[in-house]
Amino acid sequence: MGAPIQYVMFDLGVVLLHLDYAPAQAACISQCDPERLAAGGKFLRLLGRTPIVDAYERGELTAQQFFDHFVAATGFRGSLDEFIAIWRSIFRENTPMIEFAHRVSKRLPTFLMTNASDQHVPWVFDRYRSLNFFRDYAASCYVGAAKPDPVYYQRALNKFGARAEVSLFVDDRPENIDAAQALGFRCVLYENPEQAIGESLKILDFP
Repeated sequence: MGAPIQYVMFDLGVVLLHLDYAPAQAACISQCDPERLAAGGKFLRLLGRTPIVDAYERGELTAQQFFDHFVAATGFRGSLDEFIAIWRSIFRENTPMIEFAHRVSKRLPTFLMTNASDQHVPWVFDRYRSLNFFRDYAASCYVGAAKPDPVYYQRALNKFGARAEVSLFVDDRPENIDAAQALGFRCVLYENPEQAIGESLKILDFP
């Protein structure tokens, strides 16, 4: 069983906020060079799986530098402000998970651990007031490392004043869960709200 859980950490994207890239992609495509898109379509998704996006999420690039890379790859004709507005439109509340996280936060210190850029955090907390239940957050762009790098988790724990062996972590990416478990976290791999809430409650032993 292990020691009782004392801290709970939630991922942000997918777990607490659904990510819908299709409208943002459509808005971008209308302002991009079709020939460049054929070569840079993966970058257009901005899912954090390219070296440039990863570097931005680790805080190694400014928003302007990242935008310049994006323009060079896609031929995007809009302004930086237009670009940011488009990529802030991808979120939608995962209501059951947010409500569950609120419940948890009334009983245990609750934190957010997210790979995110400075165009999304802390803006997202003003846009979605329902997220303002957490005690603190660790965003990759500010801690200088990203999941699943073990350095990210250690910096997050240090920031929170928490210990892995008495922490529950909920995330939707298997590689992030694997890295957290290797450090001693108790974990739930998010698949859907019912499953994630049910598994979390068993670990938390809440009534």
